[in-house]
Amino acid sequence: MHTNLPYNMKKIHLILTFTFLCIASFAQNEKITFNGTTRGMMEHNWLPPSDTLNIDNNIGGDALVDLRLNILPIENIRVSATLRLKNEIGGFWGQGAGLELREIYIKGVAGKYFKYKFGDIDHKMTPYTLFNNEGEFSQFDPEIFNDIRSIQLQENFNYGNAWRQQGGMLSTRLGFDSFIHTSDLSAFVFRNRSLSDGVTPDRLQGGAQAYINITETSHIGINYINLFDLPKTVSNSEHEKYNNDVTSISMNIDASFFTIIGEAGTSGIHYIDTNNVNTINREGNFFEVGIQKTLKSNRLTLSGTFRRVSDDFFSAGAQSKRIDYSQTPELFETVSPNMYTRSVNLLDMIKDASVYNQTITPELMAYNPVYNHVTPYGQATPNRQGFTFKADYTDSLHTYTSQLGLQLLRNVRGEGTEELRNYILAQWDNKINLHTLFDLQKTLALTGGVQYARSDRDGLGLVSDVNLRSTSCDIGVEKELVNRFDVLIGAHYLVYKGTEYLSIRNEFNVITDYNLQTYDGTQGLYSMGFRYRFNDNIFLTLQGNQFNLFDAKNSDNDYQINQVFILFNLMF
Repeated sequence: MHTNLPYNMKKIHLILTFTFLCIASFAQNEKITFNGTTRGMMEHNWLPPSDTLNIDNNIGGDALVDLRLNILPIENIRVSATLRLKNEIGGFWGQGAGLELREIYIKGVAGKYFKYKFGDIDHKMTPYTLFNNEGEFSQFDPEIFNDIRSIQLQENFNYGNAWRQQGGMLSTRLGFDSFIHTSDLSAFVFRNRSLSDGVTPDRLQGGAQAYINITETSHIGINYINLFDLPKTVSNSEHEKYNNDVTSISMNIDASFFTIIGEAGTSGIHYIDTNNVNTINREGNFFEVGIQKTLKSNRLTLSGTFRRVSDDFFSAGAQSKRIDYSQTPELFETVSPNMYTRSVNLLDMIKDASVYNQTITPELMAYNPVYNHVTPYGQATPNRQGFTFKADYTDSLHTYTSQLGLQLLRNVRGEGTEELRNYILAQWDNKINLHTLFDLQKTLALTGGVQYARSDRDGLGLVSDVNLRSTSCDIGVEKELVNRFDVLIGAHYLVYKGTEYLSIRNEFNVITDYNLQTYDGTQGLYSMGFRYRFNDNIFLTLQGNQFNLFDAKNSDNDYQINQVFILFNLMF
């Protein structure tokens, strides 16, 4: 009877059997434990009735279980593997079910001195060497966006500012009796690209860090990272070999009344085994230095820095973007009466995992200037110099949290002209817990954020002026009506207008032309929903979203997306 089961059903039986054995093993052996996540979601998306030319309805969803096995064969070794069982909604009798190995690593301690890890590794260094920048907008999302965004971050292994890599890592700490306190040493090698076509060589990323801890609050760091091709994996004449190395020295020195912070370094792009005239070896540099002061019992932190990043500076690990704006979103690829292929919007950043980038790339990725054209690649954005000021405040009861930032920048070198752009980027994010402030029994919290970005350059009558402005505002409300039952409201509004030039680069990261773009439009994302929290690890939410885009230059490009979804999430 069971021999006639479909192949997918056989897989499900194997998975269930394997899961059962794991649970049984756990019950019999404390060296094996498990945890994980269970999630189920159904959603309905639709375009307005006025859009009669495009596919205007979409219903989908899935149910999945991520089971993480933690095996401790001996005291100093741990093996962890995450298996995913997923079934698309509508996949009856196992049709559409899939099994996926999401994560696996081995870590431990050798000889009581060296820590090692092999397999999947989340790693970061400094903002100029290896750093996964979080994104273009507010750090305090409305609570209604947090649940679904956190899922997208988990799907793409975006944990803080670390990049998910595969390879090996070794670290140790040395203690000293005098002069310095301790020294932290680490080295790693990750595989960035594998040989697949017999022409493109294997690519690795390796690096090392040495942190000299002068005291418990002061350190000097030496950082090195290199993204490079392995020369002997293909014939020398088949393909040029790429090498991008970055070396820097960073510091955090406690000078009693304030802290001196900074980093400085160089980068290089080199090609070998090539006759291609388009390949150009390039050298770049950067430095950032400033002071930081903490006041009022560690509740208020002020900082000011000056940085200069040359136009030739390139760091693949720090300048790769989290959002891939060259991707076409999965939901409603064509919209409006023009039936044009739409680009990534505010809704996609929260809801569409397919637009997230998981790879460190050897060239500057595309970006959309209406979201952030001042620092699209974070602190490591090339061809920028100027001042950054920050103020972070959190009161003792965590009733109010606020972050204020201002960047006044300009180009290091003109692009297409000798004139330099001037930039302003101002950001203010805040959250206030009103239930703490007024001693309420039920949660009542407000979040809000504003971002203003501006660029200016006089064309002197020879080329068009640069004068792009964009303003982003978001607000959110979280209200607990009865015990653990919340009403969530959120909105994100973006308005942009002006002219900007986008650089066109070839595959060797060299600017070959400039594309003049004129923007005039708005985007709005409005959301409302309900959530029931069974406990801190389990919740059920029903939410509705409406997204609108209005193009003042051409109203035929206007479109709207409506969405309703229900999500159950359990962590165990």
